[in-house]
Amino acid sequence: MDDLWRRIGTWKSRSKSAPDISATQNKPQVSKLSRNELVLLGKPAKRFNLADVNRASKQKLGKAPLERTYKAELEDGITTVVVKMLGDVVLRAKEFRDKVKTIRTMDHENLLPLRGYFYSEDQKFLLYDYMPLGSLSDQLQGRVTPLSWEVRLSIALGAARAIEHLHAQNGHHGNFKSSKVLLTPSYEARVSDYGLTLFPTRAGGDGANQARAGWAQGRKADVRAFGVLLLDLLEVTPPSETLYNGRADFLTSVHSVFLEMGVAGVFGRRYHDLDEKLLKLAIDCASVAFNSRNGPRTPMLEVRRRIEELCKLGVIIGTKDMSSWFIPGAQVDRDSQLYQFCKVDNDMRTR
Repeated sequence: MDDLWRRIGTWKSRSKSAPDISATQNKPQVSKLSRNELVLLGKPAKRFNLADVNRASKQKLGKAPLERTYKAELEDGITTVVVKMLGDVVLRAKEFRDKVKTIRTMDHENLLPLRGYFYSEDQKFLLYDYMPLGSLSDQLQGRVTPLSWEVRLSIALGAARAIEHLHAQNGHHGNFKSSKVLLTPSYEARVSDYGLTLFPTRAGGDGANQARAGWAQGRKADVRAFGVLLLDLLEVTPPSETLYNGRADFLTSVHSVFLEMGVAGVFGRRYHDLDEKLLKLAIDCASVAFNSRNGPRTPMLEVRRRIEELCKLGVIIGTKDMSSWFIPGAQVDRDSQLYQFCKVDNDMRTR
């Protein structure tokens, strides 16, 4: 009998130490995000991991209160990516992954594609393609040879298509400006930093404020920002506070000058009919009536349609000497930039 009880005791002790197979099988699988692994999206030409990114040679590209952006050249000497660090984001792993999925659904040929992401409690970042030409802002400020009219108009059209697409997806950009429009080697527009309003922060930075403002207000802000982008493309300089009664709003000030002094007062130089039409479109972007449109003819759809009409008009009237109208005395290398305009003209379509 004693031997029997010893056997029963041994069996019970083994049962307690044995793993619960059913509990193990039913336990949720740990996601890649919680295992601190770099996740690459799509079909990258070359796969790499977090260690490769950490060892990469980095160059700072930009800094915002809650974001830091780096150009990372991997040790293979071939792969270059952009790393956007997200500081103080208050999202758990699953929530973060859901926001990434939302960004991926916004995919469009004029949006800079998201290539990967990383999540841990201490560090979170997004990966993008690197654009060697930089942003539209870089090109407007740092070029010896100014961009031709054709290329500027095609960049405007590409950016308009991107913002229109975001609005059609019930989203908005939230911080749109010329520095967010990146350029491919053939001067195609790629709008960056869309979807960042989805990542709330403890400090409640610009992105979080835009998200709280809601879609309608965010859309209106995008349209007004697009008007400023058009003024950048037209090289309209910000009016001085002294001359324009201290009004800080760029579009509002330019509109006031337009009403008081006409187109010539805004440009202060020779201008072409296409310059005037693009200026009027920029001013319309600040109009409450224009910005309040709903239904099938939303503001950005109208903006995109009018830019397409300007592209067609440019083809009809010819652009041989338009650079001298657009930029006085400019010697523009039109042959190297004309490709993109022709590509856009042959690719008119509704987004």
